[in-house]
Amino acid sequence: MKLIQERYRRDPWKILAVCILLNRVRGSFADPIIGRFFERYPTATDFLSTWVRPVGDLLRPLGLMTTRYRNLKMMTEDYATGKPFDQIRGIGRYGQDSWRIFVEGNLNVHPTDKKLRQYLKEVRHEKTLGQDR
Repeated sequence: MKLIQERYRRDPWKILAVCILLNRVRGSFADPIIGRFFERYPTATDFLSTWVRPVGDLLRPLGLMTTRYRNLKMMTEDYATGKPFDQIRGIGRYGQDSWRIFVEGNLNVHPTDKKLRQYLKEVRHEKTLGQDR
């Protein structure tokens, strides 16, 4: 199982942004929009320097445009000021679990999200197989 977060694991800000962009939408639908979002805003600084309208136009197909923008803005401001990930606004439990898994490499997380649970199950199984060889 491949999750979008795997592609961005080397960039913590992008991991958190992905979690906000995936909220209440299928990954397969959101994936191309996420790609365009990061082409336009490759860094937190790039995102913070933009106006609301171009971001809204980009995010409109995902729905919840106002909420997504507000959460992205709060998260990015907190991230840019160096707040610890568990104090960053707008990311929720899914974002915190994704941070632990993809940024910290912690496989002992117990997420509530079913796709994160399935991902961890598969990764743990692969690690077990690798140790048996």
